Amino acid sequence: MCSFYFASIPKSDWRGDRWTSLLNLRLYPALILLYGGCIASLVNDNYKIFSALLTEPLIRDMSEEYSPAIGLTCYDVLDIATAQQLPLDEMLNKRTPISNRLYNILRDPLREFLADDIKYQRCFDKFEYLMALIHADIRKEQGRNPWGPEGCFSWRYRRSAGYNVFDEVGSEVSEAEEEWPLLKEGLFGGSISRFKSVKSQYDEYISKLGL
Repeated sequence: MCSFYFASIPKSDWRGDRWTSLLNLRLYPALILLYGGCIASLVNDNYKIFSALLTEPLIRDMSEEYSPAIGLTCYDVLDIATAQQLPLDEMLNKRTPISNRLYNILRDPLREFLADDIKYQRCFDKFEYLMALIHADIRKEQGRNPWGPEGCFSWRYRRSAGYNVFDEVGSEVSEAEEEWPLLKEGLFGGSISRFKSVKSQYDEYISKLGL
């Protein structure tokens, strides 16, 4: 396990407060690095690094510690109400303001690895979707509802004819089964049935959103 920490942030019960928002923004550079590193790992099919980035570094919150998959989401960096005040050119969809912003600012730095805009979009969406499923799985194992953060993929699939990341990941797992790289790295407890259960519940949640 990595011995370093992304940040030490005291959380508050009143997260909408302006001071809490400013404190949580200290996580923003780490969030950019997480997105960039994970997307680059997917491009290179390096699921070992992908898994390590989401599970091994720690975020310390007072006396508790979280992996990035559970404690470094867009929602942890900036609450939606505040994020929705970002400039309009960032607002691809008002429900996912920070995700929209990350999609835009990472485009040029990752162009060397993903020159094609469509491939970049699909890789970005795949990362956010996989992170959401990992987040939901951790919550479920903790006895909480299998909720995961929404990303651009959560509304973009309704606009993309003939493609969506839900089907892409589902097809990958159906074809590889227990040999699917993320299961081999120990995510979802290495269990395909556990993965499918979380995926089914999370996909149902997304399908009910009015996006």
